[in-house]
Amino acid sequence: MARCAGITAAGDRCKAEAMPDAEWCWNHHPDYDQARRRRASKGGKRGGRGRPQRETEDIKALLEDLTERVLAGELETGPAAVSNQLINTRLRALEQERKNKEAQELEARIEALERAQERGAGRWGLRAVPRTTTPSRASIIPQRGTARTSPRGNSSSAGQRRGARGAAGS
Repeated sequence: MARCAGITAAGDRCKAEAMPDAEWCWNHHPDYDQARRRRASKGGKRGGRGRPQRETEDIKALLEDLTERVLAGELETGPAAVSNQLINTRLRALEQERKNKEAQELEARIEALERAQERGAGRWGLRAVPRTTTPSRASIIPQRGTARTSPRGNSSSAGQRRGARGAAGS
């Protein structure tokens, strides 16, 4: 494969392999500029790698404070229960917000794949490359209802396990 023709920020030639039928790698290919910008804009906005999101930490702190005050007798259980319900409502709203954002991102990815497919590109937006012969999924994964054999020669079919247990338990 050919090397990418792109130039790095340090001024050196990129050492990555070029994509099939292109002179650039994914990081330097001009057709993927918008996708790179979208990914870069997400950097640091999400919690991850041990960095919890700020709102979740605030809610944890509220719950901890609420618990301590109830247990210390500083707050009656009635107002504490209402506070807990409000905090749970806030958590549900955050979860729904996360799901909506995830759905939007998936929708954008699907649309991008559909556009790439319309352009005649193959899988992952690249041009189709002839595949080598590989076994089909059906020949690798047993069909439902068929018994699989473990390395010891024991059957691992769920139906047979239930039958064996039922006979032993009778």
